[in-house]
Amino acid sequence: MPDEYDQIREPYDNPARGRIFENGIEQLFHDRQNGYVPKPDSYSTSIGPRHYDKARADEHGRIHAAEDKSGKTGSRNDLRELEKDRELLRKGVIETLRVRTVAGEKMSSAYRELLTEMQQELGSRVIHQELTREQACLAFDMGLAYEKDARQLELRTRLELDRAERARLRLENIREIVKARERAEALERAERAQQAGEQEQARQRDIEKARERAALFRDMERFREGVERGQVEARERAERDREAREQDQARQREETARIRDQLSKDIQAQTKQIARDRESGREIDPDRLYEIHKDLVQGLNVVREREREDTREMLETLHVSRDQARSMELAFELSREEKREDVVKGLNEIALTVQREDQRREAVEKDRREREAQQREREAREAYGQALRQRGIPPEIAALVQHQEALDHAMERGRELGVEPPQVQGRSRGDPSGRGIERTRD
Repeated sequence: MPDEYDQIREPYDNPARGRIFENGIEQLFHDRQNGYVPKPDSYSTSIGPRHYDKARADEHGRIHAAEDKSGKTGSRNDLRELEKDRELLRKGVIETLRVRTVAGEKMSSAYRELLTEMQQELGSRVIHQELTREQACLAFDMGLAYEKDARQLELRTRLELDRAERARLRLENIREIVKARERAEALERAERAQQAGEQEQARQRDIEKARERAALFRDMERFREGVERGQVEARERAERDREAREQDQARQREETARIRDQLSKDIQAQTKQIARDRESGREIDPDRLYEIHKDLVQGLNVVREREREDTREMLETLHVSRDQARSMELAFELSREEKREDVVKGLNEIALTVQREDQRREAVEKDRREREAQQREREAREAYGQALRQRGIPPEIAALVQHQEALDHAMERGRELGVEPPQVQGRSRGDPSGRGIERTRD
């Protein structure tokens, strides 16, 4: 049974239907606003040129074509057009193809199968958009608005012909004149009804446009509210991050100050302990003092790095240039080092004590080894002299042999140890320069 879409298309032939439908589709989907150009240039294929209803180019220069089918599809020409489309899509001449058809209009199985094959092969590059009968009717009605002037001209021509026909019939037969009058009245009533219908449709279109504008306004309001909420949330999040960062920096500064104070106290305590040990004559363990000094130096390095980090974070908040930041950071560094002169002095005093104690202990150990070596040499000479005397050798000769054997033994032992023979001039066991021996530790 014919519906409204069939009825609204009935008075027009196929070319007029296609033209009116294309104009209405352009209004319904805002094709011109979306960049579509009607009747673009044709594209060459191996089976002939291809003409599209409309096409547009995106920002990358890719072509998106569209075809609008107001009635049945599947003719030989329709199938030939799809073959051309597939070739152009494969070659990349066009990026996408959109085919708009109307629900309920006949589509041949060959056309549907070919369209399905192209969608399976090319995916989302082939788009089949099926309009409802209501959408098609609305599009056709919009297209009629473009043809209003032509339709009015056609109507005037038709009325003039009707009047001429009625005059001719009136001359021929009165009965025919009466019938012509009745037909004219019926036609007038139909025209009034049509005009009333067009007015109602116009009113409905105005209502629909008002609804669309209201919906668009609501969407804009929701978007604006969302943007405002996002800005507020971003400011609040930035404020929370800033407060958290400041709190973390404050905790780090407090921790740095605590470590710095404790380091100063530990150094003072150690220097005082060294002074007390010296006054009381207690022996100082250089190994233990070396480990203490190493820990204190490490603590000072930690304090210095924390202070540098605090300075860099503070300078970042001032937004100064890189050169200014380096100059200010160096100035702060020098100021801090001047303030902890006592700390550095205490560390140097501890290091000097370690060096002195190492030198003292090495000197004591060297003296002990020399005394033990001398004692062993005396015992060996005495034992050797006793053996010579027991063999009946005179004491004077035994003493001379004993002295020579001891000297040869000492020289041999010195060569084994890598020591040069003694020179004529004497030399001190200590370092005349007064500098201590460097202490090497793993």
